[in-house]
Amino acid sequence: MQSSTEKYLNILIASQNPEFANNLKLTIEKLGHKVVDTVMLSDHLFESLESTVDLPLDGIIMTSDLAQRGSDKRLDVLSDTLLTVRNQYSKVEIAILSNESAGHPFLYELISCGIYNILLQQSSINVLEIINSLVTPKTFQEVSHFREVNESIRWRKINRGPNEVSIKRVEQTLNVAEASKSTHESTIELETKAAKKTDTSKRTLVIDDDIENYDIAFPTAKERIVIKNKIIGTVVIGVVGVISGIGTTHSAISLSGYLSRKGNRVALVECNRSEDFDYIELTYEGIKDSNYSFQTNSFQIDGVDYFKSTHMQEDIVSLLSQDYNFVVLDLGNYRETSYFEEFLRADIQIVIGSGIEYKLRHLKDFFLENEQIDNSFKWNVFLPLTDNQTKNDVTRDLSLENVYVIPQHIDPFKSRKELDLIFEEVIEATSDQNLALKSKHKKTSIALTICILITLVLLLKLIYS
Repeated sequence: MQSSTEKYLNILIASQNPEFANNLKLTIEKLGHKVVDTVMLSDHLFESLESTVDLPLDGIIMTSDLAQRGSDKRLDVLSDTLLTVRNQYSKVEIAILSNESAGHPFLYELISCGIYNILLQQSSINVLEIINSLVTPKTFQEVSHFREVNESIRWRKINRGPNEVSIKRVEQTLNVAEASKSTHESTIELETKAAKKTDTSKRTLVIDDDIENYDIAFPTAKERIVIKNKIIGTVVIGVVGVISGIGTTHSAISLSGYLSRKGNRVALVECNRSEDFDYIELTYEGIKDSNYSFQTNSFQIDGVDYFKSTHMQEDIVSLLSQDYNFVVLDLGNYRETSYFEEFLRADIQIVIGSGIEYKLRHLKDFFLENEQIDNSFKWNVFLPLTDNQTKNDVTRDLSLENVYVIPQHIDPFKSRKELDLIFEEVIEATSDQNLALKSKHKKTSIALTICILITLVLLLKLIYS
């Protein structure tokens, strides 16, 4: 099969899979075309497109994993991004390699945006065939079957179709030293500009009859990272604050995000009356009207399933049967929650205090009011925005062991290394405790079995003596 391309193409690759992107780049360049840039995040797509304005960019080859944020697929956001690209860069053809199966609403929206070069997941793809499609796109008739949507697939909460996204443009200077923040970035920018000025007439265009020579593996999803010493079964984590507005929800979100990034299925449950989850959902979906309501009981961010307080009309036990690795309970102020008993039953119990001197009394009050509880040794105390001296004072005054200084963390949806290390320590400590407890139970069970056998032997002797 002969290539239908009779010109050199400038192509942009957009994929989160670096191995696939590199193989694709090598194959494209083997065919004599040029890869002008490789993008790994949808946020960087427009920046890359603007940097190629002096080039006749011919096509974009994109994988649908560009929408991925942790374990959360933001395909609706990617759809909005593609609509904007189509409107602002109408001469650039787009080919999509999608991990979604036929019937997914994402594919329907691609068709509505006029993107017909759609390739679903398979064992391998032919790069020459994809390049040909950038020159001679597929027809509507060839892909019209993707307009049949499976209504059971969760999609946009507001059925409005794709919407253009806002692009923040930054004026750039030609001075490399001013435009770059480091020598490394400056070198990259200079090399990019030099590459753009390369005489395309020196490139060799390959037109090969054997299309099978240019097969590469279809991009696969990234492997999940799993916590070492993983705790078996569903682990319930209770997060409670000694007063309102101390950062209980903030901490619960950060912890849930950490667990999700480690490859776990996580449910975060609003066990208080703040209704903050309603506003979190609105903000995440870009709705500025605080009076608007999605009328939903749950939603998902970064792979974490958020269950609003309205869901708590059901029993928390129902969540434990849904194959979650972790269920995090955001209980808010311990004096105002109706689920403090759930906190006491939780496998991991976290108390949010305050390191501010005039607020330390609230933490002391919490321990005084609950001093009769015999499992308070399980409590992990988090002290946001404090210092080690205060931590030592609290540890001494309240005779505690598990006290942690929590660093400033403005955005709970983003990872921070120092905070992740604290979460890891708390989770691993609980894992070790469980393993020790299982070992103790096993030894006890063996001892009990031996005692029973000895008793039976003695009884038999008595009977037959």
